[in-house]
Amino acid sequence: MESVAICGSDLHIYKTGLSGGEPLGEPMIPGHEACAIVEGGDTPVPAGTRVAIEPAIPCMRCEFCVRGDHNLCPNHTFLGLPGWPGAMRERMVHPAHLIEPVPDSIPPKVVPLLEPLAIAVHASDLSHARLGQRVAVIGLGVIGLMIVRLMRLMGCRVIACDPVPERAAMAEEFGAERAINATGQDAVEDMLEWTSGRGVDVAIEVAGPNEAVRAATELAAPGARVLVIGIQPDDQIAFRAATARRKGLTIAMLRRSRNTLGRAIELYRTGQVSIDALATHEFPLDRAADAFAQAASYADGGIRTIVHVS
Repeated sequence: MESVAICGSDLHIYKTGLSGGEPLGEPMIPGHEACAIVEGGDTPVPAGTRVAIEPAIPCMRCEFCVRGDHNLCPNHTFLGLPGWPGAMRERMVHPAHLIEPVPDSIPPKVVPLLEPLAIAVHASDLSHARLGQRVAVIGLGVIGLMIVRLMRLMGCRVIACDPVPERAAMAEEFGAERAINATGQDAVEDMLEWTSGRGVDVAIEVAGPNEAVRAATELAAPGARVLVIGIQPDDQIAFRAATARRKGLTIAMLRRSRNTLGRAIELYRTGQVSIDALATHEFPLDRAADAFAQAASYADGGIRTIVHVS
Protein backbone atom coordinates (compact mmCIF):
# COMPACT_ATOMS: atom_id res chain seq x y z
CA MET A 1 0.00 0.00 0.00
CA GLU A 2 1.23 3.51 -0.82
CA SER A 3 -1.46 5.96 0.29
CA VAL A 4 -5.01 5.98 1.63
CA ALA A 5 -7.52 8.83 1.81
CA ILE A 6 -9.88 9.47 4.72
CA CYS A 7 -13.38 9.79 3.31
CA GLY A 8 -16.78 10.81 4.67
CA SER A 9 -17.84 7.27 5.56
CA ASP A 10 -14.57 6.74 7.48
CA LEU A 11 -15.32 9.94 9.41
CA HIS A 12 -18.90 8.83 10.05
CA ILE A 13 -17.58 5.69 11.79
CA TYR A 14 -14.86 7.71 13.56
CA LYS A 15 -17.34 10.23 14.95
CA THR A 16 -20.27 7.96 15.78
CA GLY A 17 -18.84 4.48 16.34
CA LEU A 18 -21.59 3.24 14.04
CA SER A 19 -21.52 1.50 10.67
CA GLY A 20 -24.80 1.10 8.83
CA GLY A 21 -26.56 2.19 12.01
CA GLU A 22 -24.95 -0.63 14.03
CA PRO A 23 -22.23 -0.16 16.70
CA LEU A 24 -18.76 -1.52 16.02
CA GLY A 25 -18.19 -4.81 17.78
CA GLU A 26 -14.41 -4.86 17.59
CA PRO A 27 -11.43 -2.73 16.52
CA MET A 28 -10.97 -2.31 12.78
CA ILE A 29 -8.47 -1.06 10.22
CA PRO A 30 -10.02 1.85 8.26
CA GLY A 31 -9.59 3.07 4.72
CA HIS A 32 -10.83 2.14 1.25
CA GLU A 33 -9.75 4.96 -1.10
CA ALA A 34 -6.30 3.62 -1.85
CA CYS A 35 -3.22 3.60 -4.02
CA ALA A 36 -1.06 0.47 -4.14
CA ILE A 37 1.86 -1.16 -5.93
CA VAL A 38 1.34 -4.72 -7.17
CA GLU A 39 3.87 -7.14 -5.69
CA GLY A 40 2.62 -10.33 -7.32
CA GLY A 41 -0.18 -12.85 -7.48
CA ASP A 42 -2.51 -14.36 -10.04
CA THR A 43 -2.96 -11.23 -12.15
CA PRO A 44 -1.91 -10.04 -15.62
CA VAL A 45 -0.87 -6.73 -14.06
CA PRO A 46 2.95 -6.78 -13.80
CA ALA A 47 4.66 -6.45 -10.43
CA GLY A 48 5.66 -2.86 -9.76
CA THR A 49 2.53 -1.42 -11.40
CA ARG A 50 0.74 1.35 -9.49
CA VAL A 51 -3.00 0.67 -9.22
CA ALA A 52 -6.24 2.19 -8.00
CA ILE A 53 -8.53 -0.13 -6.07
CA GLU A 54 -12.23 -0.87 -6.27
CA PRO A 55 -12.97 -1.42 -2.55
CA ALA A 56 -16.30 -3.28 -2.82
CA ILE A 57 -15.83 -7.03 -3.34
CA PRO A 58 -19.00 -8.47 -4.92
CA CYS A 59 -19.84 -12.16 -4.96
CA MET A 60 -20.09 -12.18 -8.81
CA ARG A 61 -22.73 -14.93 -8.61
CA CYS A 62 -26.02 -13.38 -7.49
CA GLU A 63 -28.64 -12.04 -9.91
CA PHE A 64 -27.61 -8.44 -9.19
CA CYS A 65 -23.95 -9.09 -10.01
CA VAL A 66 -24.92 -11.04 -13.13
CA ARG A 67 -26.95 -8.08 -14.44
CA GLY A 68 -24.00 -5.72 -13.81
CA ASP A 69 -25.12 -4.11 -10.55
CA HIS A 70 -22.02 -5.14 -8.62
CA ASN A 71 -22.48 -2.17 -6.28
CA LEU A 72 -25.84 -3.59 -5.16
CA CYS A 73 -24.58 -7.10 -4.39
CA PRO A 74 -26.18 -8.19 -1.08
CA ASN A 75 -23.31 -10.65 -0.45
CA HIS A 76 -20.41 -8.22 -0.87
CA THR A 77 -17.61 -7.32 1.52
CA PHE A 78 -16.04 -3.88 1.67
CA LEU A 79 -12.62 -2.62 2.71
CA GLY A 80 -12.66 -0.80 6.02
CA LEU A 81 -16.09 -1.86 7.17
CA PRO A 82 -16.75 -4.25 10.07
CA GLY A 83 -15.69 -7.79 9.20
CA TRP A 84 -13.14 -6.81 6.56
CA PRO A 85 -9.92 -4.89 7.35
CA GLY A 86 -9.32 -1.68 5.41
CA ALA A 87 -6.43 -0.41 3.32
CA MET A 88 -4.52 1.59 5.93
CA ARG A 89 -1.87 -1.10 6.37
CA GLU A 90 1.45 -1.99 4.76
CA ARG A 91 0.23 -4.92 2.63
CA MET A 92 -3.03 -6.56 1.69
CA VAL A 93 -4.44 -9.12 -0.72
CA HIS A 94 -7.19 -7.98 -3.09
CA PRO A 95 -9.03 -9.62 -6.03
CA ALA A 96 -7.18 -9.07 -9.30
CA HIS A 97 -10.30 -8.01 -11.20
CA LEU A 98 -10.83 -5.12 -8.76
CA ILE A 99 -7.58 -3.26 -9.44
CA GLU A 100 -7.03 -0.74 -12.24
CA PRO A 101 -3.53 0.22 -13.44
CA VAL A 102 -2.88 3.96 -13.46
CA PRO A 103 -0.25 5.95 -15.36
CA ASP A 104 3.00 6.65 -13.49
CA SER A 105 2.29 10.34 -14.03
CA ILE A 106 -0.50 10.26 -11.42
CA PRO A 107 1.00 11.04 -7.98
CA PRO A 108 0.37 8.55 -5.14
CA LYS A 109 -1.56 11.22 -3.20
CA VAL A 110 -4.01 11.63 -6.11
CA VAL A 111 -4.67 7.96 -6.93
CA PRO A 112 -6.93 7.45 -3.86
CA LEU A 113 -9.16 10.24 -5.20
CA LEU A 114 -9.95 8.22 -8.32
CA GLU A 115 -12.33 6.00 -6.34
CA PRO A 116 -14.54 8.92 -5.22
CA LEU A 117 -14.30 10.26 -8.78
CA ALA A 118 -15.77 6.92 -9.90
CA ILE A 119 -18.65 7.53 -7.47
CA ALA A 120 -19.14 11.01 -8.93
CA VAL A 121 -19.25 9.50 -12.43
CA HIS A 122 -21.95 7.05 -11.30
CA ALA A 123 -23.83 9.92 -9.65
CA SER A 124 -23.71 11.85 -12.91
CA ASP A 125 -25.16 8.83 -14.70
CA LEU A 126 -27.96 8.56 -12.12
CA SER A 127 -28.72 12.29 -12.29
CA HIS A 128 -30.08 11.98 -15.85
CA ALA A 129 -28.93 15.59 -16.30
CA ARG A 130 -29.15 16.97 -19.82
CA LEU A 131 -27.39 19.72 -21.76
CA GLY A 132 -28.40 23.19 -20.58
CA GLN A 133 -30.29 22.07 -17.47
CA ARG A 134 -29.85 23.77 -14.09
CA VAL A 135 -28.28 21.68 -11.35
CA ALA A 136 -27.82 22.38 -7.63
CA VAL A 137 -25.08 20.61 -5.66
CA ILE A 138 -25.51 20.78 -1.87
CA GLY A 139 -22.34 19.86 0.00
CA LEU A 140 -18.90 20.46 -1.47
CA GLY A 141 -16.64 17.79 -0.14
CA VAL A 142 -14.60 15.76 -2.60
CA ILE A 143 -17.55 14.06 -4.31
CA GLY A 144 -19.63 17.25 -4.39
CA LEU A 145 -16.82 19.21 -6.04
CA MET A 146 -16.22 16.41 -8.52
CA ILE A 147 -19.92 16.37 -9.41
CA VAL A 148 -19.80 20.13 -10.01
CA ARG A 149 -17.00 19.56 -12.51
CA LEU A 150 -18.75 16.66 -14.24
CA MET A 151 -22.03 18.58 -14.52
CA ARG A 152 -20.18 21.42 -16.25
CA LEU A 153 -18.56 18.91 -18.60
CA MET A 154 -22.08 17.71 -19.42
CA GLY A 155 -23.11 21.24 -20.37
CA CYS A 156 -25.23 22.03 -17.31
CA ARG A 157 -25.48 25.29 -15.39
CA VAL A 158 -24.46 24.64 -11.80
CA ILE A 159 -25.09 26.37 -8.48
CA ALA A 160 -23.57 24.98 -5.29
CA CYS A 161 -23.44 25.61 -1.54
CA ASP A 162 -21.37 24.65 1.48
CA PRO A 163 -20.77 26.18 4.93
CA VAL A 164 -16.97 25.96 4.56
CA PRO A 165 -15.74 29.10 2.71
CA GLU A 166 -12.76 27.39 1.07
CA ARG A 167 -14.99 24.70 -0.41
CA ALA A 168 -17.48 27.21 -1.79
CA ALA A 169 -14.60 29.11 -3.40
CA MET A 170 -13.21 25.93 -4.93
CA ALA A 171 -16.62 25.09 -6.43
CA GLU A 172 -16.32 28.14 -8.65
CA GLU A 173 -12.89 26.95 -9.76
CA PHE A 174 -14.49 23.59 -10.61
CA GLY A 175 -17.11 25.26 -12.79
CA ALA A 176 -20.03 26.37 -10.62
CA GLU A 177 -21.75 29.43 -12.04
CA ARG A 178 -22.36 30.51 -8.47
CA ALA A 179 -21.27 29.10 -5.11
CA ILE A 180 -22.92 30.08 -1.84
CA ASN A 181 -21.15 29.92 1.53
CA ALA A 182 -24.27 29.04 3.55
CA THR A 183 -26.67 26.28 4.55
CA GLY A 184 -30.32 26.01 5.50
CA GLN A 185 -33.03 28.39 4.43
CA ASP A 186 -30.59 31.17 3.56
CA ALA A 187 -28.94 28.93 0.99
CA VAL A 188 -32.30 27.75 -0.36
CA GLU A 189 -33.52 31.31 -0.89
CA ASP A 190 -30.31 32.39 -2.62
CA MET A 191 -30.32 29.34 -4.88
CA LEU A 192 -34.00 29.78 -5.77
CA GLU A 193 -33.32 33.40 -6.62
CA TRP A 194 -30.69 32.18 -9.11
CA THR A 195 -33.48 30.35 -10.95
CA SER A 196 -35.94 33.28 -10.64
CA GLY A 197 -38.01 31.10 -8.32
CA ARG A 198 -38.43 28.22 -10.80
CA GLY A 199 -36.16 25.70 -9.10
CA VAL A 200 -33.54 23.38 -10.56
CA ASP A 201 -33.93 20.39 -12.85
CA VAL A 202 -31.60 18.24 -10.75
CA ALA A 203 -30.81 18.69 -7.04
CA ILE A 204 -27.88 16.64 -5.75
CA GLU A 205 -27.39 16.29 -1.98
CA VAL A 206 -23.86 15.32 -0.93
CA ALA A 207 -23.79 16.67 2.63
CA GLY A 208 -25.51 14.18 4.94
CA PRO A 209 -27.67 16.15 7.40
CA ASN A 210 -31.42 16.07 6.82
CA GLU A 211 -31.31 19.85 6.48
CA ALA A 212 -29.49 19.29 3.19
CA VAL A 213 -32.01 16.68 1.98
CA ARG A 214 -34.90 19.02 2.73
CA ALA A 215 -33.10 21.84 0.94
CA ALA A 216 -32.74 19.64 -2.15
CA THR A 217 -36.49 18.96 -2.29
CA GLU A 218 -37.30 22.64 -1.78
CA LEU A 219 -34.89 23.67 -4.54
CA ALA A 220 -36.21 21.15 -7.04
CA ALA A 221 -38.55 22.33 -9.78
CA PRO A 222 -41.77 20.39 -10.51
CA GLY A 223 -40.88 17.09 -12.16
CA ALA A 224 -37.24 17.38 -11.08
CA ARG A 225 -34.90 14.63 -9.92
CA VAL A 226 -33.37 14.64 -6.44
CA LEU A 227 -30.26 12.52 -5.89
CA VAL A 228 -29.40 11.69 -2.25
CA ILE A 229 -25.76 10.74 -1.69
CA GLY A 230 -24.81 11.90 1.83
CA ILE A 231 -24.74 9.64 4.89
CA GLN A 232 -27.19 10.86 7.53
CA PRO A 233 -25.71 10.92 11.07
CA ASP A 234 -28.82 9.31 12.60
CA ASP A 235 -29.39 6.90 9.68
CA GLN A 236 -32.75 8.57 8.94
CA ILE A 237 -33.88 10.67 5.95
CA ALA A 238 -36.62 13.26 6.45
CA PHE A 239 -38.19 15.84 4.15
CA ARG A 240 -41.67 17.26 3.67
CA ALA A 241 -43.70 14.64 1.82
CA ALA A 242 -46.15 17.28 0.58
CA THR A 243 -43.32 19.15 -1.13
CA ALA A 244 -42.05 16.06 -2.93
CA ARG A 245 -45.54 14.79 -3.79
CA ARG A 246 -46.94 18.05 -5.13
CA LYS A 247 -43.88 18.57 -7.30
CA GLY A 248 -43.92 14.97 -8.50
CA LEU A 249 -40.25 14.57 -7.65
CA THR A 250 -38.19 11.52 -8.45
CA ILE A 251 -35.98 10.61 -5.48
CA ALA A 252 -32.93 8.50 -6.30
CA MET A 253 -30.37 7.01 -3.91
CA LEU A 254 -26.75 6.35 -4.80
CA ARG A 255 -24.85 3.22 -3.73
CA ARG A 256 -21.12 3.71 -4.30
CA SER A 257 -19.85 3.41 -7.89
CA ARG A 258 -21.03 1.10 -10.66
CA ASN A 259 -18.12 -0.20 -12.75
CA THR A 260 -16.94 3.38 -13.34
CA LEU A 261 -13.36 3.37 -11.97
CA GLY A 262 -11.87 2.91 -15.45
CA ARG A 263 -13.89 5.87 -16.75
CA ALA A 264 -12.68 7.99 -13.81
CA ILE A 265 -9.05 7.17 -14.57
CA GLU A 266 -9.57 8.12 -18.22
CA LEU A 267 -11.18 11.45 -17.28
CA TYR A 268 -8.14 12.31 -15.19
CA ARG A 269 -5.59 10.95 -17.67
CA THR A 270 -6.99 13.03 -20.51
CA GLY A 271 -7.06 16.21 -18.42
CA GLN A 272 -10.83 16.63 -18.43
CA VAL A 273 -11.01 16.48 -14.64
CA SER A 274 -8.18 17.75 -12.44
CA ILE A 275 -8.46 16.64 -8.81
CA ASP A 276 -4.96 17.27 -7.44
CA ALA A 277 -6.08 20.33 -5.45
CA LEU A 278 -8.51 18.20 -3.44
CA ALA A 279 -5.69 16.37 -1.62
CA THR A 280 -5.19 19.20 0.88
CA HIS A 281 -3.45 17.49 3.81
CA GLU A 282 -0.91 14.66 4.07
CA PHE A 283 0.26 12.59 7.05
CA PRO A 284 2.54 9.55 7.51
CA LEU A 285 0.98 6.31 8.80
CA ASP A 286 2.41 6.79 12.30
CA ARG A 287 0.35 10.00 12.56
CA ALA A 288 -2.91 8.44 11.40
CA ALA A 289 -4.66 9.56 14.61
CA ASP A 290 -3.68 13.17 13.87
CA ALA A 291 -4.89 12.73 10.31
CA PHE A 292 -8.35 11.61 11.47
CA ALA A 293 -8.58 14.46 13.98
CA GLN A 294 -7.69 17.00 11.29
CA ALA A 295 -10.10 15.51 8.75
CA ALA A 296 -12.96 15.36 11.27
CA SER A 297 -12.57 19.04 12.17
CA TYR A 298 -12.20 20.24 8.55
CA ALA A 299 -9.31 22.33 9.89
CA ASP A 300 -7.29 24.61 7.63
CA GLY A 301 -9.72 24.32 4.74
CA GLY A 302 -9.36 20.54 4.62
CA ILE A 303 -11.04 18.71 1.77
CA ARG A 304 -9.34 15.30 1.60
CA THR A 305 -6.69 14.08 4.00
CA ILE A 306 -4.18 11.52 2.71
CA VAL A 307 -2.27 9.03 4.86
CA HIS A 308 0.96 7.81 3.27
CA VAL A 309 1.53 4.20 4.23
CA SER A 310 4.92 3.87 2.55
